[in-house]
Amino acid sequence: MTDFKEAVKSLVYFDNVFHDTITEQHNQFYFYNKLHDLKSSASQNRKNFLPLNEANLKLGRFCKQIISKLESETPDSEIVIDLKRKILEWQNYYNSGDTFDTFRYAEYIVGKINSTGFPIWTYSNEACEILNSFIKIPFNTKSFFQINLIIRADELMDFLEKFFTYSNSNYSFHYYIKELTINRSVISLSNEGSDKGYVTIKLILLPGLINSHKNPILDVLISALQKVSNFCSLPITLFDFSEKIDDNLFVSQGSTNYKKFLSLLNIIDKVYQADKNYAYIKNY
Repeated sequence: MTDFKEAVKSLVYFDNVFHDTITEQHNQFYFYNKLHDLKSSASQNRKNFLPLNEANLKLGRFCKQIISKLESETPDSEIVIDLKRKILEWQNYYNSGDTFDTFRYAEYIVGKINSTGFPIWTYSNEACEILNSFIKIPFNTKSFFQINLIIRADELMDFLEKFFTYSNSNYSFHYYIKELTINRSVISLSNEGSDKGYVTIKLILLPGLINSHKNPILDVLISALQKVSNFCSLPITLFDFSEKIDDNLFVSQGSTNYKKFLSLLNIIDKVYQADKNYAYIKNY
């Protein structure tokens, strides 16, 4: 993967528009806009997502309490034994410092508890507090925009070169971008009777600058991306909780991971509009 990073860095105008630092995390490459200070951006990002991580932790502890109650009633139950094992895995994973991918544990455990018939969300006042902790995370954390593109794998470098060139000559466009991510995995889709490899690219816009999908600046940014992308027809929609704008371009607000938690807890309607696939925040 070092060869890939060096190949991207060698593209024309890369040094003008992105920091030299490229992070590999969550199976993705992260590129950071050179117009914005890298350290302060990372610090603000941690600050914005801290309340969500804390809500995640509260949910895990709450589930652990319920599992203890179930164990006191049916200690030898296979479901209880399974839940105890999974909650320990969740706890260890969280304590390792990687809070990004804990949803898989929450989904499994909440689903199992629900299958027992336990009234998980009417159990106590603590349940309401946990739900509110997910709803009331910072506005910028749930309102920032992301634009997802699906690009033919064999056209990725060409797209990046065009993108860097356009950004270099259009700083009013580039300023709105916080970071660019490229998924390391090549996906295969059936398209027109043949299997082709695709990669997903995500543009995270700077939080707080655009808060509504009605903001005309968003249309300007999308139009600019359409100029540098070879659009192709795709047979399916790959991105949950997003609006399909063009054949391979999808727009949404907030992180998909956050929306998964809201959906699991049946409170996504409290934060995002039901129309347009819960892509956008309510009342904006």
